This record gives sequence, C-alpha cells and structure tokens, in this order.
Amino acid sequence: MFPGSCLPAVLLKKWIGLDEGTIVKTTTESVSKTTGEISSLDRYYISSLNFLNAHIAEQCARAVRRHWGIENDLHYVLDVNFYQDRTQCKNANYLQNRVLLNKWALGMIRKLQKEEETETGKEAKSVKRIMAKLQSPSAALEALATLINK
Repeated sequence: MFPGSCLPAVLLKKWIGLDEGTIVKTTTESVSKTTGEISSLDRYYISSLNFLNAHIAEQCARAVRRHWGIENDLHYVLDVNFYQDRTQCKNANYLQNRVLLNKWALGMIRKLQKEEETETGKEAKSVKRIMAKLQSPSAALEALATLINK
C-alpha cells in the first residue's frame, strides 16, 4: 500500500483527488489441486481513502473483501448459471436486457430457495437444481404464481 501522491503527475491528472488517496496492492496465492503448483496473482486498487488515516490498512482490507464478496455472491452465480461472460453480442440493448432478466430470474430463484427453507427447515436446493426444475414452462409459471400469491 502506498500514497497516491507517489504516482507520476501524468496519472494524477487523470484521477482528481488521487494524490490524497491510496494505492492498494493485494497478492493472492493458490495451490493447484492436481499439480500442487503454487501461483500468485497481484491486484491493484485505487482508493480515495487518505493514506495517512490511522486505520487505512483495515479499511482497505474490508473494502477489498466487500468487493470480492459481491463478485462471488452475484456475478459468479450469474456467470456460472446464466453464462453471462460467454455471451458474444455487440448489441448493447440486448445485453442490458439480458443481464436485467438474469438478475430478475436469480432474485426469483433465491425467493424460491427461501420459501423452500421456510417450509422444510432444511437447506434449499442449489440454483442449478432449481433452474433444472423450472425448465418446463408449466413448472416455471407454477413457481412464479406461488411467489406472487405470497
């Protein structure tokens, strides 16, 4: 972690206020389960938090964890279950509408999961299992009607 003021003047002109902010570097190490090989990945973050703040390290660590919490909780699920990152389309309106529908569908699936947990007292089925269950239009409409009537 270092103060933004250490950056070259050319970069400081691009981000107003960065000279008072902080640049954060994080390193993630992972071990391949198959080969045992250790790899590391460096990530850099730009923060408007003042480098001279007494608790800057804790605040930056919390911000990075929140970022990845959102990434893992929403974006990962959307990518894995709805294949969002694999979409090859240049029509911005289509992509925007598809992302919106995917998020809406995920919200409905999570409501179904909550409903199932409430009714059974057990952990709900995974998003993939619920999606498989809702493949037929009649099952999807029935589930939607159940959510609307509650």
